[in-house]
Amino acid sequence: MRQKDFAALKAKKPGFKKFKVGKSMLYRTKRGWFLSSPNEKTKKYDVGEISITQAQLLLDSYNINYQTGW
Repeated sequence: MRQKDFAALKAKKPGFKKFKVGKSMLYRTKRGWFLSSPNEKTKKYDVGEISITQAQLLLDSYNINYQTGW
């Protein structure tokens, strides 16, 4: 994710959302879906892009009522 994306999330712009899934965060941006997971060794978060279908599976597994359209 870019700094622009984090700034848009903070400003609550349309098309940008974040969801808490366990210890991780799932982000919806206009460029796609991103998953931020904690890294125990470095004490930082690893951010990577995930597919829409995987994002929908994560949302469903944590009973978050959000439809990605897939």
